[in-house]
Amino acid sequence: MGIKMKKQFLLLLLFLLVPLFQLLAIPIASYASDSNVLLLKDQLSKLDLKDPESDAKNDLFLGKSHFIGLYGFSTYFPGVANDDLHYIKEMGAYYLKGTSDAIEGKEHEQLIEQAKKYAKRYNEILLSTLKHRPLLRWPAVIASLRLYENYPSAENALKVDRLLPFKQIAYDHSPSEEEGIKELENIFPMLARQIRAQDRTSIRLAFHLYMLTDGALSETLDMTLGELIRINPRLFLEELKTSAKFITSLGHLVGNIGTEYVDHPEAQCLERKSRIQALKSVNELPLNKLKGQCIDSLEKDIKAFCHK
Repeated sequence: MGIKMKKQFLLLLLFLLVPLFQLLAIPIASYASDSNVLLLKDQLSKLDLKDPESDAKNDLFLGKSHFIGLYGFSTYFPGVANDDLHYIKEMGAYYLKGTSDAIEGKEHEQLIEQAKKYAKRYNEILLSTLKHRPLLRWPAVIASLRLYENYPSAENALKVDRLLPFKQIAYDHSPSEEEGIKELENIFPMLARQIRAQDRTSIRLAFHLYMLTDGALSETLDMTLGELIRINPRLFLEELKTSAKFITSLGHLVGNIGTEYVDHPEAQCLERKSRIQALKSVNELPLNKLKGQCIDSLEKDIKAFCHK
């Protein structure tokens, strides 16, 4: 085939294919637009658009709060000023999929406005809580701990939880702090009973109490929460996942098996192996990674301390 004929053939091929490409591009663009709208609709359907304040407070209690971000020319957080962006590093962020700076029709524009309004109020509530919560008020904490000890209901557990900081406190050895630490020690027997009874609110409270404890008190929490592994491994993993930000040592949590095992090395090994078996019985994809980390930690202890 000559050069002239090749050129004519290529021109003819291009002439035939261009309309085909244009035809194919139409449904692709339409699908991209529809999928963004549908994606954002799905995201918003899981939120209480009329009451973002309630969602924010509930998420704070459950330990799964996070700042809500939107996609635009760049990501942004409605209701959060530049001076407050450091709080996002502390709590983490969740971005609403389907938001964009490229508006794909009137419906998409309305959905994005709904997302902005919700995110703004949600973020404001979270930000306000963070700004005021770090100032620990020991008298209020002591009073709420006593209420819980006398009547360990979900409501009283929540009253304590709402007073606790998100970061580990630095001890100042003030009289009110000393009294608070004693009250913590007093509630541990009741808290342990509630944990063994598989009460979720008490389990969440126990995880959050790590922010007030150190040394022996933290070890007591480790031992008490660790018992839950064999009682209800699924519940243990679910609440550990929710409260992971309060844990400084996963190894201590799953491996601190209690003072009754001191001087009984074979019993220690049996307990660790039993915890591994209990954890292996949980087969849920969202918990698998955390389950593997717990098992790895226990297996390291067995290799280090157990013989055949």
